[in-house]
Amino acid sequence: MVAGLIDHRLSEVEFTGVTDLPAAVQRSQVIVTATPATKPLIQADWVQPGTHLNAIGADMEGKQELDAKLFQRAQAYTDDVPQASEVGEIQNPIKAGVIKPEQVAEIGNALLDPTLGRHDENAITIFDSTGIALQDLAAANLAFVRAKEQGVGTQVDLSSKPIRRSTMKIKDFGVEQWMNEYETKAKYNLGETCVSSLSIRELCELVGVDVNDFAKQLVDRRLTYGAIEGAVELKEAITRLYQNLTPDEIVTEHGAIGANNLVLNALVEPGDEVIAVTPTYQQLQSIPEAIRATVKLLPLKRGNGYLPDAEQLRGLVSDKTKLIVLNNPDNPTGALMSQAGLQTIVDIAKSVDAYVLCDEVYRHLTQEDGYSPSIIDLYDKGISTSSFSKAFSLAGIRLGWLATHDQAVMKACLSYRDYETISCGQLDEMVGTLALKNQAVLLERNRGIVRENLKILEEWVHQQPHITWLKPKAGTTALLYYDFDLPSTIFCDRLMKEYETLLVPGSCFDIENSLRIGYAFETAHLRDGMNQLGKFLAKLEQEAR
Repeated sequence: MVAGLIDHRLSEVEFTGVTDLPAAVQRSQVIVTATPATKPLIQADWVQPGTHLNAIGADMEGKQELDAKLFQRAQAYTDDVPQASEVGEIQNPIKAGVIKPEQVAEIGNALLDPTLGRHDENAITIFDSTGIALQDLAAANLAFVRAKEQGVGTQVDLSSKPIRRSTMKIKDFGVEQWMNEYETKAKYNLGETCVSSLSIRELCELVGVDVNDFAKQLVDRRLTYGAIEGAVELKEAITRLYQNLTPDEIVTEHGAIGANNLVLNALVEPGDEVIAVTPTYQQLQSIPEAIRATVKLLPLKRGNGYLPDAEQLRGLVSDKTKLIVLNNPDNPTGALMSQAGLQTIVDIAKSVDAYVLCDEVYRHLTQEDGYSPSIIDLYDKGISTSSFSKAFSLAGIRLGWLATHDQAVMKACLSYRDYETISCGQLDEMVGTLALKNQAVLLERNRGIVRENLKILEEWVHQQPHITWLKPKAGTTALLYYDFDLPSTIFCDRLMKEYETLLVPGSCFDIENSLRIGYAFETAHLRDGMNQLGKFLAKLEQEAR
């Protein structure tokens, strides 16, 4: 109702921009200042008799909008004298000795005692607003009551509409918190998901670039913000990972985790319907839940090769479905959807005009040669997110991107991105550009690592009587099942404490009696870690007898 009253009043007000501030002040009867100024904007001799001023801008020591001399000619009011004396506008005339605190009237007292108000039409009055919540609430309630009595405005029932951000609660990020706790303490880290990481020197040597020349480029680069939406040269290199993509359809982010966060927050609103596969990277489910979307889970079942069941998905979608969320290749299972499988998802999404977000950080790390299709190769309302962390061995540059042909999505993401990113680091983008200009060389190296290591892991699994799995088709992770009556968190905690070996419990993905193992790091380290895991399994077998 109050909003309607305000709109009605403002419709009768004419707004005019001015360039001559003294003249504007001299012909104004009411003046409101709300700036971060630290020196007087309005001089005492500009203000005419009968003028009222609201001074709002001063909210800390050192701020000032009004000439202190003006208070010699004016009656001062404020909402709280002690507060205003320290951080409000009247701090300045008090410090200058122009007035004393006892000469300032509190607005609450002035409302109760008419003798404290204006008695002369030529009097100058100043209200120093520092903000007292109780007074604001009382004033707002009075405005509401009066508006309701007069029947003006529009009353809106918000009781059924959740507040989106101020009350947003999100689940603990299971896998990340587990890694935070143990990753730096492990001697044998089998939880690592990146392909064996490269130093800048190793990257330069791998792609045939003189390391000294590249180092000079790094140290000579001025550390400004750089290209806000991502370096053009980098985005041009990213386009070569897709079919029919332009640089304008890409924006860089702080890793794929930043890209996913950006897309979900920019697109999903409270009450929207989102369908997400499970198991997957928890972020893809928990952020929509925290935004208070209706999240429907599409389980990836072992019997179906951990691939989405098309008929089940058709039963989940509705006219309210705004977004379908995939992870391809999947983390933690290593399942890989074919182009035909992706096309089926696209056809279902089209039937309800839904977007499809696909986290593709493990894309290209396949066990067989050939191009791995992206969701945006097949669907104009598809959104791909990826990064340099997994397939390109450069997690340390904290750089990723989102790509989409849908300009409405891009516009929404860029608008939200202004609040949380501004730009990515110039040095990160320089390293990323060098890598993607030589993407074929990096991918050949990294595919070789994951293929060799997966064979080693497969041999080990076949030797373990208590371990079963479904061999991954792509990516860097696999899901191992064990047959001991032991919760996965206890299993992994004991493994860490007794054998200094890190695995991720399946409970982080809501799958008990399972473990996520990474296999894309150095081969010798993988062998050593599996040897420790084998010892622990033998110990558990002994305990079970």
